[in-house]
Amino acid sequence: MAESSRPNILLLFPDQWRGDWIGCAGMRALKTPTLDALAANGTRFTRCATPSPLCAPARASLAMGCTYGESGVGNNGANLPLDRPTFYQQLRASGYSVGGVGKFDLAKALHNHGGDGKRLLSEWGFTHGCDSEGKWEGVRQMKQSPLTGPYGRFLEGLGLRENYVADMLRRQAGGQYTDTNPSPLPPHAYGDNWVTENAIQCIKSFPTSQPWFLQVNFPGPHEPMDWPAWAATQIADSELPPVEGVVQIDLAAHRKIQRAYASMLENIDSLCGAILQTLEETGQRDNTLILFSSDHGEMLGDHGRWGKSTWQDASVIVPLIIAGARVASGKVSNAMIQLQDLAPTILELAMADPLHSSAKSFAHLLSDPEGEHRSELRSSLGKWTRVITDAGSTLIHHDS
Repeated sequence: MAESSRPNILLLFPDQWRGDWIGCAGMRALKTPTLDALAANGTRFTRCATPSPLCAPARASLAMGCTYGESGVGNNGANLPLDRPTFYQQLRASGYSVGGVGKFDLAKALHNHGGDGKRLLSEWGFTHGCDSEGKWEGVRQMKQSPLTGPYGRFLEGLGLRENYVADMLRRQAGGQYTDTNPSPLPPHAYGDNWVTENAIQCIKSFPTSQPWFLQVNFPGPHEPMDWPAWAATQIADSELPPVEGVVQIDLAAHRKIQRAYASMLENIDSLCGAILQTLEETGQRDNTLILFSSDHGEMLGDHGRWGKSTWQDASVIVPLIIAGARVASGKVSNAMIQLQDLAPTILELAMADPLHSSAKSFAHLLSDPEGEHRSELRSSLGKWTRVITDAGSTLIHHDS
């Protein structure tokens, strides 16, 4: 197999980005030029559902290409079983360099990243990268001694750790959504920006003799609303979408939360642009497939709910955009996709051996976006499963 015929694959994977909050998805006031350009030059999928609207279960299901029930990861207190194969291992076995940076949440229960973020990377299937803390996990680890997370060590080296932890604890006590003060961190130290720099260095470190895969796990736009001041959105109140259901807090305060969320999205869009610029500068853009998605959505106060872990669309439906030389350009697909379907799809595009899992490749849709894939979508957590079909939606409660 000629290595030159196998594409590089870049998966941009923020945490808690709801599917309808992208300019090209209908929210025109939101400034997401990088993602809008990807959609214009690729295919946007409108019906992609997470297997579970919670970080660790969703990410484990993606890694193994399986449903929530098959994953063995029922909540954020469980780790990815190390005796289960991952699509990362399959890519590595096929000759890919396999990189990953940022918040994986595949060993969330350990509360320990080994200091340098490489503690379990090889076991999961990676050859390059750094597994780092999410927002709240980072605070937990940054209160410990010695520091066990790479991002905490980075902030400590800059003399910013104590100030950051104090800011996060204040938000936790006063309201992780209603405290909409900007982050006290400078741009180079902000979590999403730091992960981006790690991603750029990872791309530059890959051997030129091998194709590569890179998953970039941004910790944002997960709550709290510690938005980056340098990326303050210009969205006016009148341009923000209406709140679905009864507004539970003062509407002006609600609009501040929405704008804080929008600022985090717009900053990540800019950072995605910086990563794509690195591909241009290194002459790799034309042979790189680019995927953008998220582990789950964000309720943002709709129906009186915040965060995820619920069955509504804002929590369950995630964005999915794929662009590259082998992808139909400027298309929108309404095919039903499960997030875990990314695993077999990526393996097929990489010409790697399949994972033998319950997930289904949708590689055929990249050249034929009007084709079909699944007849239903399922998203589960605990004792409930939401089933979505063309005929409607059903919520199933399980007794055991």
